[in-house]
Amino acid sequence: MSTYAILWKLTDEGVKTMNNLPQVSERVRQACRDNAGDLKEMYLCMGEYDVISLIDAPSDQAMFSILTAITSWGVTHTETLRCMPVEEYAKAIRKAA
Repeated sequence: MSTYAILWKLTDEGVKTMNNLPQVSERVRQACRDNAGDLKEMYLCMGEYDVISLIDAPSDQAMFSILTAITSWGVTHTETLRCMPVEEYAKAIRKAA
């Protein structure tokens, strides 16, 4: 499984429905399950992004399907970061050396 950080910027519609974020969180969890993924964490934020989700997914294709579901609801624009644990990064660096 790979880990992805999803940075959300709520749309005007998303801001209007902020009271529904617990239900949105459950919809994200279901979209992950539908694609063999797992919603690890979901945080509300102050600053440039409104929400950050940490999601494990088995492939980039599965993550793309999850993102397509999330953005189709019309409540957010997203930016996605693929994450790597420091230990894996260190292994990659040692291999390259």
